[in-house]
Amino acid sequence: WVQLADGGGSGDSLGWFEPGAPLMGIINLPAVADLSSDADAITVDPDGTYVYAAYRDTDSQGIRVVRIDPATAAVAGFLDLQSVAAGASTQPVGVTWSRDGDELVIAAAEGATGRLAFIDRETFTEIDRNAGTAGTQGYALPNGAGPVVAAGDAYWVALPGTNDLDKVSASTGTVTASPGTETGTNAALLAMPDGEFIVQGLTGYADDLALQVRSSPSGLDTTGGVAVLDDVGGVDRLATTVVTAQHLPGYARFAVLLDSPAGLLLARFDYLPHFLLQEDLDALTAGVQVADVEAAVPGATILGRTYGAFAPFP
Repeated sequence: WVQLADGGGSGDSLGWFEPGAPLMGIINLPAVADLSSDADAITVDPDGTYVYAAYRDTDSQGIRVVRIDPATAAVAGFLDLQSVAAGASTQPVGVTWSRDGDELVIAAAEGATGRLAFIDRETFTEIDRNAGTAGTQGYALPNGAGPVVAAGDAYWVALPGTNDLDKVSASTGTVTASPGTETGTNAALLAMPDGEFIVQGLTGYADDLALQVRSSPSGLDTTGGVAVLDDVGGVDRLATTVVTAQHLPGYARFAVLLDSPAGLLLARFDYLPHFLLQEDLDALTAGVQVADVEAAVPGATILGRTYGAFAPFP
């Protein structure tokens, strides 16, 4: 399932591919004008029943969320978020699930500020987080919006253009600032499976400190940089950019895609209790090595490249 950036006026903003098929299928999503997305805002629910994607509606200037039945590649419903203010700069910038998997959480940018909106998975209706105020209310993000993850009793939002996080109480919406300590800006955000670590991937980092780790779901007591060694065949590739990071099946491991002057690199980490361990991806070379994604593939001709996300397999 691929979230397409723009339907070009057609509403064709979601693609799917079945292995062995000659072409990718395109789903026409319900829209008055068109749906567009400048950020990753697609997810699958915890039991694999539906695919969800959030888009900017270019006509209403609000956010529309669609639900797709993957068994039939058909639209199973959509809703327009009421808690998010429509506007020229309104767009979805991240999605996650609540810790219990009952709620879909959407981070939306509203200019320099933002909003967390909540959707009940069972009923596919938006949740009002403030019954005392007229209308449907989400949680305000006064410092901006970006990728979001759930950990402990909070949602953590990666702020754009910085390496800072905002911690948003899951029960009250109270926002607590969590300043970063390392060089670089937010490029990716992961929550470890036990909720005790939040890992940020950075772009423009220095001294191999590609990751910034936050610990303790109930507080902001520890921050720190974690190095990603980027040697290939014993040669330092001098990477300074995290492109994206993804959990691997089982969630006890994750992979980091790096960009370097010599091309794309893939690093892999094991998550041990309270500890991250980078794996060696080249047993023939001394020291911890990463994989060269740009390396030549025997019998294949590479015509062009684009990147930004990847789908890991076991």
